[in-house]
Amino acid sequence: MDPFTHGMVGMAIGVLSQGGVSLTNGILAACTLGAIAPDLDIIAQCWGDLAYLKQHRVISHSIPGILSISLIVAGVLKPFYPLNNYSDLFYWSFLGAFSHSILDFLNSYGVRILWPFSKKMWTANLLTLVDPVLITASLLIAFGKNWEAKGIFAFLFLVFYPLLRWAFRCQAKRIIENCLGHLSEEVKIIVLPSRCCFFKWDFIVKHSDWHLVGSLDLFWKKLQIYCKLEKIKEEMKEIFLRSPLGRVFQEFTPFFHILYEVRNNKIIARFMDLRYYARNRFLHNGLLIMDLDFKVEKAVFQPYAPSRRTYLAN
Repeated sequence: MDPFTHGMVGMAIGVLSQGGVSLTNGILAACTLGAIAPDLDIIAQCWGDLAYLKQHRVISHSIPGILSISLIVAGVLKPFYPLNNYSDLFYWSFLGAFSHSILDFLNSYGVRILWPFSKKMWTANLLTLVDPVLITASLLIAFGKNWEAKGIFAFLFLVFYPLLRWAFRCQAKRIIENCLGHLSEEVKIIVLPSRCCFFKWDFIVKHSDWHLVGSLDLFWKKLQIYCKLEKIKEEMKEIFLRSPLGRVFQEFTPFFHILYEVRNNKIIARFMDLRYYARNRFLHNGLLIMDLDFKVEKAVFQPYAPSRRTYLAN
């Protein structure tokens, strides 16, 4: 989820304290800042894309992380809002930070909210990374005039909007299954929210021999197939997964594909994160080059664009 949306949600939660939208409202400041603060893990970008992607949505988005963030936010704000109790600032900072982790849990990237007890990236696959409905609802709550109506609306939205998105995803899956009914029954369909489009749902079809990647516009009922990728032999896959690039991809994404070819006495393997597809390419990729004895000569992680390269071995 983008920082603007996190900030709007934090502001909406803070306003429910009945203090109003004002710079003099310490509760509002605590909740809004708490809702934005977990993304300060972006400072890891100073050490490169890989360092950032390994840390993003891990420590700062976990329960211990948001507790620590809330303590810091409350401490920073206390001198500016001496009339507010530290415990109140901490409580509302925690609500803001917790809302951040919950929103990130609801989209397709996920969050390691149980770190360090679990390394699993938890995700509900319901919300887009930029959600216009969520932003609009937050603005209505923040700037509405009737306190009782705002509270009721916030409760109903909290309960029913995730259910609506879940219903949309179920409907999208049924349409995809009907459109691809000619395929073998031995398939698993994973439906993910689009990065930005409200009615668009991406999907990955997993078969023992191939992956099929595409999207569905739920509003127009229009299905698009991006590509069908044949799987490589399991013994070759295991070799590639033991490489530095293979270890990165196994930690980075639950849905990836590997292609390879032998050219000029070199084994050239390409890794693709199947979750995000844009401009006729997958967003996150990797290149692995081995000699014929399977010794790694080059391993390159390419997040976001081909020009952005992190060398794991060279």
